[in-house]
Amino acid sequence: MATWYVAPNGTGTNTNHWNTPAGAISGDLATTVNNNPALAPGDEIWALGDNNVFGVGGTYNLTAPLLIHGVPLRLYGGFYGTETQLRERNANITCNDPVNFPDYFQCPAILTGAVGGSMINIATGLNYCIVDGFILEAGNTAQGGGIYAVRTGVGSLGIIFENLVFRNNVANQGGGAFLYRCNALFKNVLFHDNTAGAGGGLYLGTCPQVHLVNVLFHGNSANQTGGAIYMQGTNSDNVKIVNNTIANNVAMQGGGNGIYCDSLHLEIYNSIFSPDDVVLIPAANVPIIDFCLLSQNNFPTLSNIVPPPPTNPNFVNPNPPIWDFHLQPTSQCVDWGSAPYIIPYTTTDLEGNARFSGNNVDLGAFEVR
Repeated sequence: MATWYVAPNGTGTNTNHWNTPAGAISGDLATTVNNNPALAPGDEIWALGDNNVFGVGGTYNLTAPLLIHGVPLRLYGGFYGTETQLRERNANITCNDPVNFPDYFQCPAILTGAVGGSMINIATGLNYCIVDGFILEAGNTAQGGGIYAVRTGVGSLGIIFENLVFRNNVANQGGGAFLYRCNALFKNVLFHDNTAGAGGGLYLGTCPQVHLVNVLFHGNSANQTGGAIYMQGTNSDNVKIVNNTIANNVAMQGGGNGIYCDSLHLEIYNSIFSPDDVVLIPAANVPIIDFCLLSQNNFPTLSNIVPPPPTNPNFVNPNPPIWDFHLQPTSQCVDWGSAPYIIPYTTTDLEGNARFSGNNVDLGAFEVR
């Protein structure tokens, strides 16, 4: 397994360590991913982020999509330029600190401007791929403005999407990301201000297993259905949502400002839906929703917070231009969650803070500290 080091406008060919000066760092990201016959399954590509030791910036202006076809890769971003082991990288997302973290990361690696498709295009029947530590912005295509992933052949494509921000992407289906027939985990991810016909933030089509953990959806819009998420499939397909915050999304015509779910098995735990972010399920399937705050009471209530009276998550400031979806200490969502739902995945929240700062876990993507 090799590690490939890339930087914006890099020109080198090194695969062993970060070189100096910056121009000698291994070449440009698209060239390394798309036109590199030496890539082997399991290779890691490390992408330099902004605020790095070389002072070269961290924005990758893509002229073509990154193609992960046939060879499963592990694509990591957000490096300072001195790391020799992956664990030395700080890939935590920090929200609502525009002075110190205007782009969410300590060293943000930004993918932008892909021409002719999604910024990352994954099509393989092999296991498994990782995309971790990037901001994906300003993509514009038919399916998946930021990421398009489809399982081909008879294999079972498993993808880990972690420490990612999807923002200001546009597509007909899945403004931020489009997945078809995939098994995937989204963990510590932010979707905001993405737009699509269906699935403003995320579109899931016939995916056997997709889990979303510590994910924030806000400000996404769909011209038709599924402001935050559109999902469709069969009774054997399963989507599990754990400790998500879904707020201020909108579906213009078909409904489901929060989630539109058609004919698959849906489980939602420890999550927050703001008053207008409803879950719409037109088929006969009954979801499992437990330890959540909802503005609707048409599902089995279990241990949910539902009206009446009207529910309010008491975010710090969910209005523009602040968009702060942390909980106030007095919120009824504090300590309302159930630890067994989140522990199999992580013991931290979207920003990497400990989940157990009180008597139990909080609802939503953020833990009150």
